[in-house]
Amino acid sequence: MTLLRLALAFAAAALLFIGWEWAAGRRDRRTATAAAAEALVLTLFASLFFGSLGHGGWPLVFLLVGLLASGKDRWLGAAARGPMRPVVIATALTATRYIVAGGLLALLLG
Repeated sequence: MTLLRLALAFAAAALLFIGWEWAAGRRDRRTATAAAAEALVLTLFASLFFGSLGHGGWPLVFLLVGLLASGKDRWLGAAARGPMRPVVIATALTATRYIVAGGLLALLLG
């Protein structure tokens, strides 16, 4: 896997994550930096996955990573507060974002 492919994959994932945050109304530099760092970590994870294990099962892998990224703190706080619907929706959106990014990275790194 060349550095150019990694850089292009990172740029695509960063644009996806930053665009996702921008569409959600979070348009500050701190959020963009955090989204870019998240994209970098996901790109490095994807390069390890696609470089060693191949392509099989990537949707499940990225779904599980997306569920982990949704955070236990969000779930624990919501369980203490009351209705779970907003947390379930936020978790589903996070997992969807990771699956879309995984598909994009599969195309670029696979």
